[in-house]
Amino acid sequence: MRLLIVLLLILVAALGQTALGQGSLTRISPDEAATHLEKKVPPVYPPLAERARIQGDIVLEIKIDEMGKVTVLHPISGHPMLIENAMRAASACKYRPFEVGGKAVPVLTYVFVRFGDPKNQDARVRAQMRFLHDYWTTEESGRAALDKGDSAVAEQHLAKAHELWETKAEDVGLSHTRENWLWLVAMGELRSKQHKYEEAERYYNDALAVHSDHKEGVDNAAVLERLGYLHFDQQRYEAARGDFTKSSEIYRKSLKHLEPKNVSAQEGWGRALAKNAWMLSRIADEMKDSAMAKQQCGTVTEFQRFLNKTEHDAILLDCEKRTSAPLTSQ
Repeated sequence: MRLLIVLLLILVAALGQTALGQGSLTRISPDEAATHLEKKVPPVYPPLAERARIQGDIVLEIKIDEMGKVTVLHPISGHPMLIENAMRAASACKYRPFEVGGKAVPVLTYVFVRFGDPKNQDARVRAQMRFLHDYWTTEESGRAALDKGDSAVAEQHLAKAHELWETKAEDVGLSHTRENWLWLVAMGELRSKQHKYEEAERYYNDALAVHSDHKEGVDNAAVLERLGYLHFDQQRYEAARGDFTKSSEIYRKSLKHLEPKNVSAQEGWGRALAKNAWMLSRIADEMKDSAMAKQQCGTVTEFQRFLNKTEHDAILLDCEKRTSAPLTSQ
């Protein structure tokens, strides 16, 4: 029993503070990535854009896996009519694998795809990519320190990243919605770990406000998860139940509209649903509602395949203990 309690405490800390984004991957500069490019695929010009003489560069963030295959994570800037074909062209490119310590590793970087012959584009686009590389290297150093529990170093890097964005992003022609959202979430996580709960809640609520025009998006579901853990730690069980319930509703709706080939999102959202259900079962237990605890553990079972082994064993064992109790309900 003592081992189970220890495992559950570790899981609550880890599940509630999982960093968003790609911080665990090696990030390389666009110039270094270019030296590994083996196969470059030119984009197909969209006929309508070509007739309208729309030209320019599309900046993309990409992941290059251990085999040199490209996955486009998301577009950064460029004309909307050109983005889809730019992503297709970038996805078809091939790189020589990158190595760390003699072992091939996945990496993150930025590339641009050019349409037409836009004048005076090189300097602006390269400045954007250099800035993004510097910004994310700093921001991810903050997240890494946060994951290690080094709050002082995390705060230093996150403050530097925020200053970089506030002072230089506009100069290179970048908006700040995504970066601002991720920074707010990171600051919420930092303040949570420091037990500065009121500040943490403000950061999370500010992050929700960033996507106020799309409240049913998975970004907000992720923030609601974090609010749930925050409220649970404060024994504000009614608020925590509302957070996890709303988060789960968003994930379920999103899963229904997800393309089957998007395995990564399916796994991430399925894992979130399993974790949310487990937390809802714990909240129900605290509120002396055994029937609800059992129901939520049933949802855990539904999505258990998305949990890693450590999560799976500890959470399922906890649910088995909880559901074996006589059913009662308020």
